[in-house]
Amino acid sequence: MKKAQEQSVSTGRAYSTEGAVHVVSIKTVILALFLAVPCAWIAISVSDNVTIADSVRYVLSPGTMLGLHVFMQPTHSWHEMGERLSQWFAIAFFTDMAYYALLIFGFVTVTRVQKTRVKIT
Repeated sequence: MKKAQEQSVSTGRAYSTEGAVHVVSIKTVILALFLAVPCAWIAISVSDNVTIADSVRYVLSPGTMLGLHVFMQPTHSWHEMGERLSQWFAIAFFTDMAYYALLIFGFVTVTRVQKTRVKIT
């Protein structure tokens, strides 16, 4: 057990009592963030299409719904509408990016745990 603790300190990995390796690494976070950016762009593009049902649009892009409800109230000037549109886009993009980053991070983490379980057994 002491050897496993020493190894976990030197490699940065945590070992459970059953011997399975649980790794939460900075690589996974960086991967999730890099993959979340194109996913957020695609989600906003899909949610901007009015031929797709609202329920599908809001599941794919929850930031769109949040931005619409927070910033897009009726206005009477083009300048104010432009300001609100930029705020809407910022909220939609960063919300979608966080949404997809969490989904990708969870998927990669679960996949890695499943791979280590297969290797152990």
